Amino acid sequence: MEQKIKRGEYGKNMIRFTIKFWTNDLPKNSDNRTAWGSGVITLLKNEYKDLKPDMIFFKNLEEFTEKFQKLIDKNKITLIEKKGIIKKKFK
Repeated sequence: MEQKIKRGEYGKNMIRFTIKFWTNDLPKNSDNRTAWGSGVITLLKNEYKDLKPDMIFFKNLEEFTEKFQKLIDKNKITLIEKKGIIKKKFK
């Protein structure tokens, strides 16, 4: 039997980002699930973590990781391993 995971209040146990890819001006033969490899990464507001909304644009998938890291660093977010408190760079 699967154990149900108790969900906490929104934002209390998470830092939330969204990733959006542009879909404007696609080639005419594109289907509904096609998008450009560029877009925006958004950090959502979180009052529990004292985070204000922020965003950064990326031009291609090659710079996605670099831009995500910039957004994390700019907002002083630290990612750690579950094993211990080891500062982790997203790369």
